[in-house]
Amino acid sequence: MNEKINLLRKSLENLISKRDSLINDEVIKLSQKLDKYIAKYYLDEIDKINVKL
Repeated sequence: MNEKINLLRKSLENLISKRDSLINDEVIKLSQKLDKYIAKYYLDEIDKINVKL
């Protein structure tokens, strides 16, 4: 009985670890996309100011 419980616990820990890894990878990708959009916005705003000057 304890063996089954330990196997189930290990299996659950592995699933959680894999899930966390996938989530972290996706968060990193989205964060990088967001950084690009933010940088583009600021560069566009700087260009607008430079045109006015």
